[in-house]
Amino acid sequence: MASCLDNHTIHRMVTVASVEARMSSVVAYRCPNTDNEVVTAIQTDNVTLMRMQASKLAIWVWCPHCMAGHQISADAAQVQDSRRLASLTAD
Repeated sequence: MASCLDNHTIHRMVTVASVEARMSSVVAYRCPNTDNEVVTAIQTDNVTLMRMQASKLAIWVWCPHCMAGHQISADAAQVQDSRRLASLTAD
């Protein structure tokens, strides 16, 4: 038996999926001392990161590679999908 979804329901489903995808992204950067990639627990999306870059904002983060704090500019940060990262570490 086929179910029929109205446009409002479809739009809502797409919107929820879009928000979930955006909020499951995390900030990553390269350690300036070791050049190793660091994936943070900071959740954001590309739009927010672009706004931070336009505002020339920076964040302070702890680095597990060199055991020091770093001030990272938004230009040096990138957004990564945390669900993809979780699947890679689960293997």
